Amino acid sequence: MLLVVAYTGYLVYAGLTLMLLPWHDAWGVILSRLPPLAAARLDLPWVRGLISGFGALHLILLAAEMSLPDGVRSYLDGAPARLRSVHAEPPARSSMRDGQVHPEDEAR
Repeated sequence: MLLVVAYTGYLVYAGLTLMLLPWHDAWGVILSRLPPLAAARLDLPWVRGLISGFGALHLILLAAEMSLPDGVRSYLDGAPARLRSVHAEPPARSSMRDGQVHPEDEAR
C-alpha cells in the first residue's frame, strides 16, 4: 500500500512540476544557474512545451492507473493473453475437468 501511495505521489508531483514550472517565473532563476548555452536552449518555447508535455504524460498515466481496476501494468501484462483468448478456438465440450462427458456429447 505504501508503494502505491509513493507511486501516486510521484506521478502527481512530477506531472504538475514538469507541466507548470517551465512557464513560471522560477524557471528564469533555475536557468540563471546554468551555463549560458544550456540556459538559452532550455528557454526555447518548444523545449518548454516538450517538458510540459512530459509532465502531462505523467498526469495521463496517473489517470489511467486510477481508472483501471488493477493498473496499467496488469492491463499491459495481460494484453497478449486477452488477444489469444479472443482468437483461440473454444475447448471441446467433452473435455470437462472431472473427466465426465458432457450430456450433449452422450446423446451423439
